[in-house]
Amino acid sequence: MKKHLVAIAALLSALPPGFAYAGQPEALVLSTWNIQTLATPGRKVFDTSFARRPEDYEDLKLVEKALAADVYALQEVSSPAAAGLVFPPDQFVICTSGQWLADAKGLGPIYDPAAIKAAGVKAECHDQAGSLPDTAVTPGLPAGQPDPLLKQYTMLAVRKSSGISVTKIEDLVGLGVAQNDAGPNGTFVVRNVRWGLDATLEKGGKEFHLLVVHMKSGCFDGYLRKDRWDAKVDTWKVEPKKDNACDVYARQLPALRGWIAARKAAGEDFIIAGDLNRRLDLELLDDKSPDLWPIVTGSETAEAGDDIALTHLPRGETTATGKACWSDQPPQERIAIDYFVLSPGMEPSDALNKIRKVLFTDVKRPDGTPIASGPADKTRLSDHCPREITFK
Repeated sequence: MKKHLVAIAALLSALPPGFAYAGQPEALVLSTWNIQTLATPGRKVFDTSFARRPEDYEDLKLVEKALAADVYALQEVSSPAAAGLVFPPDQFVICTSGQWLADAKGLGPIYDPAAIKAAGVKAECHDQAGSLPDTAVTPGLPAGQPDPLLKQYTMLAVRKSSGISVTKIEDLVGLGVAQNDAGPNGTFVVRNVRWGLDATLEKGGKEFHLLVVHMKSGCFDGYLRKDRWDAKVDTWKVEPKKDNACDVYARQLPALRGWIAARKAAGEDFIIAGDLNRRLDLELLDDKSPDLWPIVTGSETAEAGDDIALTHLPRGETTATGKACWSDQPPQERIAIDYFVLSPGMEPSDALNKIRKVLFTDVKRPDGTPIASGPADKTRLSDHCPREITFK
């Protein structure tokens, strides 16, 4: 067991001086769901993506019905129109990361803050029933081929009947760092990671922040370099190589740590929900220091000012106790990478009994047949099973 666990236990035992959080939100069911490369019918984000058919969206809507959440933190959604096929706009407010509009305007993959501001790019919510905008189709694209204009974004769906309102929506652009990546036929290209989506939600007079994230994949428990995660200036540059995934991940952390510090300074409640792409319950058991959790809770640094008593759910999962989303998953993939990170006082009592993972094989159609029979349905539905937490 690593020395960081002692520091984390100390953080969890008491709130730091000066905190005046309001506590957990009133009657809320929150879900996080990475809906693998969700696009509109027949369209593909990658070669490996599934070109979904109308019946596939009907199955995904049955998953939503099984969850019955008030708020959904979404990842890997390619457009507002795609989100609306699972979360109908007459029932949900759909909020979209401004990264979708930035890419539509050709401002990526290296985002210049001045250009983003000049173009009027910002996160936005669609609260009117009717058609939602989709990503343009590449002219002359052969049928069945992935569309290079399609990308993955963080989004939010809020049930209109929940009594929850979105009072403010902003982007956390700093999470969308550029990276050198491998291209076709031995070439190299510049790509980016997803922006965060910061929503201020209100119900019953209580407000809290919900930050939807989809962190860099490929660094599930690897080493995070301090000269990256504690850097004041990002020194990355375009090079003909593929960047190390853990270095890219670490370069996202100054923005995430800064966002947490701002919430702490303002005494604001918050939840970070989404695909962290880190196995928090596994990383602390290895000898590859530093790990993500000590970094974001402040115990990795000598300064006391960045300490914060965060908690995360789920927790305590092992290769033996974690539920496999699909039967072909290796043991380590049974351990969560999709999480809810909670600010001090936000965790509900009896929390471990108020979080669940919905398996696709447990969701039934009206005729009683399951929507999934096994791994063959993985790309059609998603490689991530959704999780939800109940605050009551």
